[in-house]
Amino acid sequence: MAMNLTSKRGQGSFLFWQIAIFLLVISVSPSFAQQEAASKRAPWQPDPEQAKAFEERRPGIFVHEAKVPEYELPSLLTTQEGEAIESQEAWLIKRRPEVMRLFEHTVYGRLPGSPDRQEHELLDRDEMALDGKATHETIQITCWNGERTLTFKTELFLPNNGHERAPVFVLVNHRETEEADPTRKTKTGFWPVEEIIARGYGTAIFREDDLSPDRRDALNEALGTLYPRPKDGKGTTWGALAAWSWGASRVMDVLQTHARVDHRKVAIVGHSRGGKCALWTGARDPRFTLVYSNGSGCGGAALSRRRFGERLAQITDRFPFWFCENLQQYAEREDALPLDQHMLLALIAPRNVYIGSAAEDLWADPKGEYTSLVESGAVYRLFDDSPLSPEMPAVDEQRTTKMRGYHIRPGKHDLQANDWQYVMDFADQVWE
Repeated sequence: MAMNLTSKRGQGSFLFWQIAIFLLVISVSPSFAQQEAASKRAPWQPDPEQAKAFEERRPGIFVHEAKVPEYELPSLLTTQEGEAIESQEAWLIKRRPEVMRLFEHTVYGRLPGSPDRQEHELLDRDEMALDGKATHETIQITCWNGERTLTFKTELFLPNNGHERAPVFVLVNHRETEEADPTRKTKTGFWPVEEIIARGYGTAIFREDDLSPDRRDALNEALGTLYPRPKDGKGTTWGALAAWSWGASRVMDVLQTHARVDHRKVAIVGHSRGGKCALWTGARDPRFTLVYSNGSGCGGAALSRRRFGERLAQITDRFPFWFCENLQQYAEREDALPLDQHMLLALIAPRNVYIGSAAEDLWADPKGEYTSLVESGAVYRLFDDSPLSPEMPAVDEQRTTKMRGYHIRPGKHDLQANDWQYVMDFADQVWE
């Protein structure tokens, strides 16, 4: 009898410790806990009070999902002649060039090619930047078109972590110096260099104004002096977004020759108008193997046909110089567009694309950005990528496939340090 009692006590003790260890594993396993919590959270939708206040401030603009009209997206996998696209080769050889021409002709305009000659000069180098954690370089880039020249700078930080080459995030900077200060006297979440370096990544930045100042009367400055714009461009001459994109490619030219940069792992990053630029850059320059667009909205990741938040009528009225002139004819005529923005994201395949949104950024249409990424899957599946759920994620839930990723965080229209952490998590996955 005593033996039996002892045996039962031993079994009870063993069960107790099994439960205790299981609970301990849960408590120290954030990924498990986060996944469990995310599965119980409701999909994001606009806050009703915020949406009501938004529509009262902006009469004629809606941010209620119930007001989204029925729409049909152009087919990604049918050519203009009606031929079905069913393979990687058919997409790359037949359909992709068609879609590229549509965006050049309709949205961003046709850019000049590479410069006749390009040189870069190291202006300054600090091998003990960030308390010895990084090397900071200021590089001047000069481009020639015949006798004409254009000069601009890029700031580059690389980690001093002992690795021979580092992956790099290139940020399109549309803000003032204090938002992206290479001296690091002023630090913001817009360009959190310290956190990027700590994760083992390098980062470069350039100012969009050096390529085309962000004004409607400035298209003949900067790049417009290097390549004078034709007086009769038939509506397809490049706008400012394309000019900034051209500059990003020139930065990539430099990174490709840098001994400490892993040029197979370079990302283009942009927020808002910079996010629009990042997507077009990723579509037209295959050397960028990861494209991150944050809060890019209309003319970026968001679907135009949803007519949610900012629409073509507003953006082509306030910022017509961002695009080619042809886009203006589709204001209030979104269904007549021969394309939509899911097709822009699909142009990046089979490279990696990541989209970030903010819960209070109704102007940029978070659901339209996510749905665009979902719909790009028609092409990505040709490259063996898995589908994304059509249901909107919860706030602070990250969704990824092998090649695509998305998150929506709390807060307003901004690029913040937690956005960077999400995309670096994704980079860890796709650049392993």
